[in-house]
Amino acid sequence: MTEYTRRGVLVGIGAGMAVTAGTTVAGADDHERENVARVVHLSPDAPALDIYVDGELWFEGVEPLTLQEGATPTEPGTYDVAAVPTGEGLGNALVETEAEIEPGPSTLAAIGEVCALSGNEFDLVALKSEFGPTQADHARVRVVHASPDTPTVDIETESGVTIAEGLSFGESRIKEIPAGETVVPVRSTDGTTLARFEIAPEAGHVYSAFGVGYQDPESAPESAPDDLGFSLAISEDAAPGEQ
Repeated sequence: MTEYTRRGVLVGIGAGMAVTAGTTVAGADDHERENVARVVHLSPDAPALDIYVDGELWFEGVEPLTLQEGATPTEPGTYDVAAVPTGEGLGNALVETEAEIEPGPSTLAAIGEVCALSGNEFDLVALKSEFGPTQADHARVRVVHASPDTPTVDIETESGVTIAEGLSFGESRIKEIPAGETVVPVRSTDGTTLARFEIAPEAGHVYSAFGVGYQDPESAPESAPDDLGFSLAISEDAAPGEQ
């Protein structure tokens, strides 16, 4: 059974994935969840990042394949966001864009390649969250496609529950699935099985599952970690009573 780890750690399922502990921003647990924002670093070749929102430093030193959480006073709306190599300042931003922050907990994901060898350029995207109570005996899973060289995929459990159809790089879907141990195949839209992952979501819990790494690690840029094969990285976003 997979152990799901909270706040700052992405649990890797599958060969070839480096998993490191992130840093939780001081004071995050002292605020209500509706005031919490998170950044997850899913880019395979970007360095540690500082994240600026409307010119203010919100998150500092977000390491690759980690999640950092902190309390912010942000109201829903459109914000200017930037990702900068740690310590280098806004003038050296890798990307500057606008992100739509929805009501409730918000997540910014750094995805794509700085070198853009795959054609999927480095970017910051806002991910939708649904932290409300789940159906009885179900868990809620948000799946995010962040593997630069993986084609559009369909994802379903081996018991036949469809989680996502036609999921392309940078997209996400949210689905409730029965709790308990299950196998999740990831298939290209022509039906070819690309990977199979064993997961064990708990009833009432909310998770994010990020498809990361490379189908062909040899095609990865030199700046990416060695042998970063296609893997599933999971964070537990909320437990019963925290929604």
